[in-house]
Amino acid sequence: MARGIVTVINSDGMSGQVQQDETNDVFNFTGQDLTGLGLTTTAPNNSCKFQISTQVVENKIIGTYASNLIAAPPLNYVTVSGPSGSITANEDDVYTISSKAGVVSGSVVINGGKVIVEQNAQINGPVNVTADGMLVARGGAQVVGNVTINSGGSLKVVKTGVVNGSVGINGGGRLMVGNADGIGTITGLVDIAGIRRVDISAGSVITG
Repeated sequence: MARGIVTVINSDGMSGQVQQDETNDVFNFTGQDLTGLGLTTTAPNNSCKFQISTQVVENKIIGTYASNLIAAPPLNYVTVSGPSGSITANEDDVYTISSKAGVVSGSVVINGGKVIVEQNAQINGPVNVTADGMLVARGGAQVVGNVTINSGGSLKVVKTGVVNGSVGINGGGRLMVGNADGIGTITGLVDIAGIRRVDISAGSVITG
């Protein structure tokens, strides 16, 4: 499930909008008893999880919406600031690989969780993102390996972050290369077989 916050609750108390973490994508929802769920638009009671569903007509996606909202449990934060082996980030896990000494040598599996690599840290190995998980490379960090994205997973490469490898996407959520905070770079081939949204900022580079 995706994670985010409730931003709008309409007067019926059963519909409104949610905003996904990191992507800031906004989705409408209907038919949800938010009172029973304890969800409001005010922190910390606005933190939620939801499924991102698609509306398909004649084999064409004409819209997306949020469904099956639940109140989000607390996040499990893990900081990696030195050498590390393979890691797995499941739902509600947030791994932050930070500083030049933060080097993950091995595979990274993101099953609905989030992995942030920043401040010149590095991942040396393949990354698999699935189940609405999120990989963020920013602040001069590098991912040296191929990235595979399935089942709503997303990749965000911004603020001089770099992916030195190919990116394969099948049924992905969002690909962001660069944003207002700075450019991103992908040096390998990007192969997209299905994704909800792609954004590439001016100055960002995909060389594959």
